[in-house]
Amino acid sequence: MLRTLAAVALALLWMLTPAHAQDWRPAASQEQAARASFDALWAAADRNDADAAYALLGDGFRALMDRPAFGDSLARFTALSGPLLERRVMRTTWYKDPPNSPGPGVYAAYDIVARYANMDRFCGYVIVYQRDDAAPFVILRIEQNYIDNATAQQIAEGGGSVEDMWRHLAHTSCPGWEPSWAIPISGAAQPPA
Repeated sequence: MLRTLAAVALALLWMLTPAHAQDWRPAASQEQAARASFDALWAAADRNDADAAYALLGDGFRALMDRPAFGDSLARFTALSGPLLERRVMRTTWYKDPPNSPGPGVYAAYDIVARYANMDRFCGYVIVYQRDDAAPFVILRIEQNYIDNATAQQIAEGGGSVEDMWRHLAHTSCPGWEPSWAIPISGAAQPPA
């Protein structure tokens, strides 16, 4: 089962990377509706409102994670990260009826970076999906990659390079990530671009 889920996730990631994007452009109303779903997800997550965030998830996501598990995951992340300081959408990539997708429809992939009170290094993406013009956009996938500040301190105290580790994690787990996407950390030297 886990191997199948991993294969589906990898196929979806491959399909929804910028290299496989189409020239198709959404209508302005679709852009607004997709972004509203994305913003509603993060507004709920930022206030640790698992019920509101879970209500935005598509059926496929819900099949992989029930409400209690989702709530526990959100609560653990919120406790680890602390309050949000800044979040940026670095790129939005659109797809219409892509091959090998879970179904026909419109997909938008939002590549994001963020900083939290206890987490200076965060990147990921959110994929929203609209089955047809009459359907709302739902959250199809959330990918979060991070190094919290306590872990970063342990790595540095052990002689490791936090920035090298972060660049590796971000490059391998956040499609299209570039060092220039890093949100400046107050008082810290920034990684080279």
